Amino acid sequence: MHKMPDPSGLSEEQLRQVTATLQRIREGLVCDNRLIAPEPSHLFTPRIQDAI
Repeated sequence: MHKMPDPSGLSEEQLRQVTATLQRIREGLVCDNRLIAPEPSHLFTPRIQDAI
């Protein structure tokens, strides 16, 4: 990774946390919805809710 100023203004530690969170999302292991959004997870999976 080269050292470039980040346009988002996030610190390196914040960028690492975001990257790690995105990796967990891709792996389907995220349980903490606060990392994604304040809304309940059912907003992201309406078909599962309908099937219950």
